[in-house]
Amino acid sequence: MTDHDEVPDRAADDDIVRAGGLLRNAMPVASFSDGFADRTMARLAAARVAIPPAVLRVAAMQRSFRLLAAAAAIAIVALGVHNTVIARGDNTSIMEAAIGLQPVSAESVLSYTSEALQ
Repeated sequence: MTDHDEVPDRAADDDIVRAGGLLRNAMPVASFSDGFADRTMARLAAARVAIPPAVLRVAAMQRSFRLLAAAAAIAIVALGVHNTVIARGDNTSIMEAAIGLQPVSAESVLSYTSEALQ
């Protein structure tokens, strides 16, 4: 290698260093002050402590109720459709069939009570 070959390398290195310095100077300084992480974690812990346990239990019950209410509504509609379409007798109205009421007569009441007493 000759001296002629080393000069362009040094010049290229100097250009890279200078370009890096210009880039660092052009970028905004983004640094957090001392203790930033500690203050942030303390703020999160304080927010967590500020919520009383009773409020958390109520929120959990509300979520559970929403899920159970939706499932109960679906079950009610399914049973109503089943009773109306499939299990409907000839002499029952649509409302009686949807609710699932059985026709009541004096004989059925007497037979039920006599079976219950035995």
